[in-house]
Amino acid sequence: MLFRDCHGSLPRAVARPRRSASCAECSLPDAAGMCPQCTHRQRIQDLLHEAVDLAVAVRAALDDPDDAARLTDRCQADTQALLTKASRHDDSRPELQSLTEREVADRILAERRTSALKRLLVSEEAAAEAETVYEMVLRHRPTAHQAAKEAAEQTRHRTAQYLLQQRLGQLRVLRIRAAAGRLPQRTS
Repeated sequence: MLFRDCHGSLPRAVARPRRSASCAECSLPDAAGMCPQCTHRQRIQDLLHEAVDLAVAVRAALDDPDDAARLTDRCQADTQALLTKASRHDDSRPELQSLTEREVADRILAERRTSALKRLLVSEEAAAEAETVYEMVLRHRPTAHQAAKEAAEQTRHRTAQYLLQQRLGQLRVLRIRAAAGRLPQRTS
């Protein structure tokens, strides 16, 4: 176990070798394990993976590993092509490529999240929850139609967010089981 000093810092004997470690990706010396450029590149890839997961989670049959894998492959290729196309810029300023890619990756992720939530907002589950809340509010306050509509809409949004998190979790479990070779047997 490593002990930290009163300021939360690691002892110098531990921190010095860590800071002097070369980058694991490009071998740049004294990069503390990962240089800023490789860290930036890794963050872009993480954003793209998250964007792919959002698309797959709402479109794939999460009880069918083959469907999820096919859709993941297709979404990864489409997302990478979208990043490449959208981040093209003037070759006279190559130092801007990385920044442009990060902005594009952020935008792709935001658009995928919005699209996923829109799809789940009109799902049967979200509609049923919204209807239940609407009726419940009217039972307590029969003339409060506007309040019932607002409560139902808030519930619809919360349900869509919950469903998205639930489906992302199911996708992670499916991938972990696939990697471990422990997929459930399908019955026809």
